[in-house]
Amino acid sequence: MPFCPECRSEYVDSMAMCPVCDVPLQQELPADVRQMSSDELREALSGKELFTLRRGNFDHIRELHLLLLENQIANLIAEYSPDDGPAGHYTQMYDILVAEDVAQDAVALMEHQWLASHPETAEADKNALGLVQEEAGQIICPACESTLPANAEECPECGLYLGPAGLVDEEEEEGAEE
Repeated sequence: MPFCPECRSEYVDSMAMCPVCDVPLQQELPADVRQMSSDELREALSGKELFTLRRGNFDHIRELHLLLLENQIANLIAEYSPDDGPAGHYTQMYDILVAEDVAQDAVALMEHQWLASHPETAEADKNALGLVQEEAGQIICPACESTLPANAEECPECGLYLGPAGLVDEEEEEGAEE
């Protein structure tokens, strides 16, 4: 009997698509990451190239962990220990790790969640993602309003993921200099 990988419903053999989710049915029910223990999640991600999706305090990382699990994205929480950072951090930081092949889906989910809870950023006249603005080679973090270098991938103050190279278009910068 085929199963839907999204809603996990079972269908008769003659069906090929889930009528609810509109996705192809599979012969085996995929693992439900929402029900996996941390050891099972670690096993599911073993051998895969991992991507650090976000760094932050435990409460924020745990919230993101649950959001990803609810959307069937396996992930791990790892304690962050800077190798060359200042000794004596006051707050313990954590990373959330996902398989590199689903990192773009995870980032899109985070952006969707952010825009749903902060609709004012979607309406702002900012860059393509509506998350940061350019100011003289610098960007402003939309979450904490810290000034960052234009090539920042993550805000060091609040941990917001800004994307590769701070989402600054180098071609636009070169055109502005001419």
